[in-house]
Amino acid sequence: SVVYCSDCHAELSRENVVINALGHDLVHHDSKAPTCTDKGYKEYDTCSRCDYTTYEELAVLGHKLTTKTTKATISANGSIVRKCATCGKVISTTTIYYPKTVTLSATSYTYDGKVKTPAVTVKGSDGKVISSGNYSVAYASGRTNVGTYKVTVTFKNNYSGSKALSFKINAVSSAKCSVKLGATSYTYDGKVKTPTVTVKNAAGKVLKKNTDYTVTYATGRKNVGTYKVTVKFKGNYTGTKTASFVINPPKTSLTSVVAGSKRFTAKWTKKSTQVTGYQIQYATSSSFKSAKTVSVTSYKTVSKLVKSLKGKTRYYVRVRTYKTVGKTKYYSSWSTYKKVTTKK
Repeated sequence: SVVYCSDCHAELSRENVVINALGHDLVHHDSKAPTCTDKGYKEYDTCSRCDYTTYEELAVLGHKLTTKTTKATISANGSIVRKCATCGKVISTTTIYYPKTVTLSATSYTYDGKVKTPAVTVKGSDGKVISSGNYSVAYASGRTNVGTYKVTVTFKNNYSGSKALSFKINAVSSAKCSVKLGATSYTYDGKVKTPTVTVKNAAGKVLKKNTDYTVTYATGRKNVGTYKVTVKFKGNYTGTKTASFVINPPKTSLTSVVAGSKRFTAKWTKKSTQVTGYQIQYATSSSFKSAKTVSVTSYKTVSKLVKSLKGKTRYYVRVRTYKTVGKTKYYSSWSTYKKVTTKK
């Protein structure tokens, strides 16, 4: 202890005195368990008069995450929810957008003999493409010939359900095919004419009768006239196409050409079947350039006098038959020509 003067405060005397320690005035604290986001501590004591403490922290536990997936269906979104199993807090939610649109790259084809496999595109309700790893595609068998074919899209992974689509293969129009007859012109011989038919598609492939088309011939097909052949397409082809051929009257031949004064008389073989009359043609050159033609209207007439010609001139003469059917005249081919020189 120290003694001071009350007036001047000078130290008058000093004496060491031992003062015992007070000791801690302890305050007890209960323990606190740590949580997913906050620290905890064990029970401890602190002194109310000094900094003494027995405090000991317990580390944050952190979230114990679980994931729950609800698959998207054909018409409703799904989700992936990450949640703490300890505190129940939702950490994150991810939306699985349902496949709103499922489309084929093509829904209509025209038959070409090749297998059709249209590509599939799937978009979610958010407008973004869903990758092909999230679904499988099954195509109906065949897919080559005309018909309607099913495509089934089955979803997997975070998606469920399936969707059915379809596409068509249409028949080829007859307008894209060609029809050719084995012959388009015949000479009357009293026999029925049935020309062969060859049908090809646009690629030049020969089509099969009774598989790709049928053929119908007009009746008759024996006498002079025009006859129609009808090709009706079937199977992978559609429509109708026609072709025609003619039967011309029988050919005749010159028997003689006799010269006269600025004239000549032509004679030929009579044709009485499927013949109406004859035509005689003459010219000053064997090419029959600038030729003149005279007609004989009865098949019974077998000679013709041709007058008003040039004297001492060589003429080339030939003959053919004709047959009138309705308003149409049909002609045979020309006979071999004969030469004659008119007299002065």
